Amino acid sequence: MLVIIPTAGIGSRLDLHTKHLNKAMIQLGDVPVISRIINIYPKKTKFIVITGYKGHHIEEYLKLTFPDKNIKIIRIKLYDGTGSGLSYTLSKALRYIKEPFFFHANDTIVTDKQFYLNINRDTLFLENKKSDTMKYATVEFNKGEKKIHNKLNYLRKDFFNYVGISFIKDFKKFKKILKYNKNNEGELSYFRALDANNIDYNFISGWYDIGSKETKSIAEKFFLSKKNILPKYSYSEPEIFQKKAHKSEPKNE
Repeated sequence: MLVIIPTAGIGSRLDLHTKHLNKAMIQLGDVPVISRIINIYPKKTKFIVITGYKGHHIEEYLKLTFPDKNIKIIRIKLYDGTGSGLSYTLSKALRYIKEPFFFHANDTIVTDKQFYLNINRDTLFLENKKSDTMKYATVEFNKGEKKIHNKLNYLRKDFFNYVGISFIKDFKKFKKILKYNKNNEGELSYFRALDANNIDYNFISGWYDIGSKETKSIAEKFFLSKKNILPKYSYSEPEIFQKKAHKSEPKNE
């Protein structure tokens, strides 16, 4: 099993919460988000983690925490401004994609266990609650017909939010689409190029999004533990990196 986790972006919607660290390093309970993502998958899972903004924190943390995991790190320089974006980030991993894979956004945490089992077709994972079409990509179910939307400029609550996890079956087609598609829709470029009625849609019951300040607060409250009473998103370098940050900071950061 292969899982791709893009972590290059600056997390602008989180404002000061990501001033000194990538949002994948925000702590939920006892561990950072990136650990909660990796730990939900089987032990022998292969990972491709694409880093950019404050990537040295993630890279060092993964080496220290998961020395026995099969994790390929890809570092990109363009993670903000003109030309940057999810499609660009994913394009830098194309040469390493040689099998079907799961895409997992770095601000998506799910508590559903083994949601990845028996997935053999192109699949989008959705939330079975009221949707917010202005905040999330969504899927519309209309009399048996399905349509995939990116964020819309109007609100609909009767669609289904896409949680940021998907399974790409035809990885060769995915690579071709990402190479030539200029819409910067990331993995959705692939799914929107397919017949939406031929895609599987699986529902997630426990989804926590840390991509905005409001949803991050909800996730922090849920994962709050006795060992970590106060969430560690303070506006300073993460504790384990404070001594090394300036020495290991890449020149492009």
